[in-house]
Amino acid sequence: MHSKFSITFLLLSFFVGFNLSFAQTQVRYATITENVLANTNWKVDRVPFENNEQKNYTLSTKSVDDNFDAHWGHFISFTEKTFTSSYSAPCGNDCFTSVSGEYSFVARMTIKVKVISIVRIGFCSEKSETQNKDYGNYVLTKNDTGWKLTKSE
Repeated sequence: MHSKFSITFLLLSFFVGFNLSFAQTQVRYATITENVLANTNWKVDRVPFENNEQKNYTLSTKSVDDNFDAHWGHFISFTEKTFTSSYSAPCGNDCFTSVSGEYSFVARMTIKVKVISIVRIGFCSEKSETQNKDYGNYVLTKNDTGWKLTKSE
């Protein structure tokens, strides 16, 4: 009788422990957000994060073909925690703006953006500036060509 009770207790402990560890694993993995931006490069529809009032941006995959127009425009590159934007044009008669900053995931598919500096070179109406300013949170939504970033209120 004692050995039957011991075996039953051990089996019950095993199953309860297994179920609890599985539940803890599910909760732990449910909070992890994959960094879909890390080590990526995108073409952007405008200068990203140049001003805090802009509500959305469209990130499209960069073309690797020999299309002449694919080399010009606004671009952004992400590392694990930082970003840098750039601009290129077929002529030198323009304002070439580069924005650098940091980002972090604060929720699933939501990033917090902090702009460190905005550098302007060329024929610019505004000067370069160091900001160290939080620009708020942006929600990432997948689309046909990449991602849409929409500022959350």
